[in-house]
Amino acid sequence: DALITYLKDNNIKDVTVMSDKKDVVKHARQEYTFLRGVIDYTEALAGKTLGEKELLEIRAENTSNLAKTALLPASAVTGNNVKYLNSRQITTWIMADENSGEKQQLDIILSQAYGIVAESTKEFYDTTMKYFDKNSLVRIPQIIGHRGIPSTHPENTLEGAIAAYEAGADVIEIDIYLTIDGVIVINHDSKTTLYNKQLAVESCTYQVLSQLEYKGCKIPTLEQFLKEFKGKDVLLFIEIKSNKPMIVTKMKELIDEFDMYGQCAVIAYESTTQLPNMIKKYPELPVGGLSGLTNSGLLTTMPAIMEFVGKYNTTFNPSYSGYDSEYIKESLARGITTWPYTINTAPQILQYIGYGHAGITTNYANVTGNLIKDLTIKTDKTEGIKLGETIKLDTVSTNFKRENQTLEDVEYVIVEGNDIAKIENGELVFTGVGTASVMAKTSKTVSGFTYKFYSELASFTSTDSTQPDTTTPDTSVADKTPVAPGTTTPEQTKNQSDNADTDYTVIVIIAVAVVAIVAVGSVIVIKKIKK
Repeated sequence: DALITYLKDNNIKDVTVMSDKKDVVKHARQEYTFLRGVIDYTEALAGKTLGEKELLEIRAENTSNLAKTALLPASAVTGNNVKYLNSRQITTWIMADENSGEKQQLDIILSQAYGIVAESTKEFYDTTMKYFDKNSLVRIPQIIGHRGIPSTHPENTLEGAIAAYEAGADVIEIDIYLTIDGVIVINHDSKTTLYNKQLAVESCTYQVLSQLEYKGCKIPTLEQFLKEFKGKDVLLFIEIKSNKPMIVTKMKELIDEFDMYGQCAVIAYESTTQLPNMIKKYPELPVGGLSGLTNSGLLTTMPAIMEFVGKYNTTFNPSYSGYDSEYIKESLARGITTWPYTINTAPQILQYIGYGHAGITTNYANVTGNLIKDLTIKTDKTEGIKLGETIKLDTVSTNFKRENQTLEDVEYVIVEGNDIAKIENGELVFTGVGTASVMAKTSKTVSGFTYKFYSELASFTSTDSTQPDTTTPDTSVADKTPVAPGTTTPEQTKNQSDNADTDYTVIVIIAVAVVAIVAVGSVIVIKKIKK
């Protein structure tokens, strides 16, 4: 309370408060909505294995306690943990271990984390500059099918949503209203204009609406969408168009019934009154705040964005124009992820991918269908490798359409173990005993934009040639699913208080100049200062 009083008295608004006590974060956010909240999980989760259940608990806990950012320990950088949380609207930061070497630094950078807290920001900077080329992507945004894929199918229809998924959309965005008899239906306008009628959707029963048809498609229900996409590799962004408070309750009941909390998020404009309604009735579900705010200059725009997302605990989902790489540096320094709409030309889509946005909403989800989304090194053997034995390395790419391809044009880099291993013609050979870590990289050109893509590190272990080989072959050596975007040119410094005698840490940023941060790319590295 003393901190909040001080901030208010001095009109200090550009502040992040972090604590391992979620009630402290929530109280601070409720008392002063300009604050941004971070829950510190570094001690609670150190050394623990995180499955989907635990990750969704983090998502719910963070959101219901009015925090958008989760700080995880370096040990959590395994599997798809960071990518999973990022895709579900949690801004993930990682606490690096003390004296972390290049391997851990690369593991964290390639995990898709939005921020890194480290003793030495210079070491992370140097590692980034050493291993990553210009126009490198280490965090690829989600592609959001706007109302499905209206460039080829009728909007807001089940048929269009399925087509968007097949074209490569990570997320399907839909619009919902509540009929007079309590059924949530999918439609963009308040009237049935698409279906060549002018019926008011919320004044009709579902039976009446279900008789309408356009190009063989009927008005679908939210229940039909949940049934269709449950368990599939796709998320739903549910835009609440209705002003009826009851629609949130009905929506929550359906999401709970189909156990799809992990596949759903809400987006809404402030004008619908649903943003505060979500905090009251469904506080654990993340929300994206839709906005028509124009970027008229960071000195005026950033404070307005901070006020908006802080008030409703949302991500920032604006009309895309003007939200470029310079803006991203400022927003990510504050833990604010941006999900612009609606970008409909191939060059602009590819350009905005390079800016480092969290997600891109488009009517043309097929544009990025063939773009690389993940790289994985695959081989038959990772352990018990004898000296002089050759291990063939293959790199498999996965595109947005979820298609796999073994690549030929790949460069391999030994990150750890250069003194005991070498790579020639795509084959790894050990000359000494120990462990070598390998990263693959390749490039892809789409619509005139060329980006570099990287696998996560694959580890290989050699033994003395006289020792028997008792290992079991493994077809995939990647510790995690690789690659995601934002242009990774490095990042630099940010001062963070570290006070063991208090319940919170305050990260202060001056909006006018962004003092103590030089954000060169799309990953923010924060300097940890010991007391």
